[in-house]
Amino acid sequence: TNNTIGLTGLAYGASIMPVRVLDASGEGDELTIARGIRYAVTHGAQVINLSLEFPPSQVGSASDIPDVVNAINFAHAQRVVVVAASGNDQTNTIAYPARARQAISVGATTRDRCIADYSNGGSGLDLVAPGGGDDAFLPADPRCNQDRNLPGIYQMTLTDPPHWNQFGYPGGVIGTSMSSPEVAATAALVIASGVLGP
Repeated sequence: TNNTIGLTGLAYGASIMPVRVLDASGEGDELTIARGIRYAVTHGAQVINLSLEFPPSQVGSASDIPDVVNAINFAHAQRVVVVAASGNDQTNTIAYPARARQAISVGATTRDRCIADYSNGGSGLDLVAPGGGDDAFLPADPRCNQDRNLPGIYQMTLTDPPHWNQFGYPGGVIGTSMSSPEVAATAALVIASGVLGP
């Protein structure tokens, strides 16, 4: 891709609009996240990735985070795809915002192509993608081996912010937040292909 720094991603021709909705420790609030979604929509985004979650133990229904759900509905009404991480709580309940009706919820798989032991799943899970880590305990699935110690995802990222030209591959990264951008990039490829009509 001729930037002499990084490597090619899934949707390497896509433009990225970084919209910061979380603080340096990864914490955020409903209103800021909702504003970020609306900002992206009104500034031309076609796909929004939400690698964040409100744990199911804290947010049990859409009425608990109405601003975020309304922002996702606004995005959908404007024909913007919203992809969100299902959560890393080892439960059969999808975390919000992935559980929102108009979002594509994404769980995590391992190198064995088994569901990851930490990944939220259950009813409403739309897709899975590589998220790294260990296999879930699923004795009936021949791909899953709970006794294996599997690697995380090696994802190119900044190694020394705010030095914006220092990239690397930190190891040991796992989670549905790694899976979600893979699906978002695939959605961007589908949009760019022109296969889908209006």
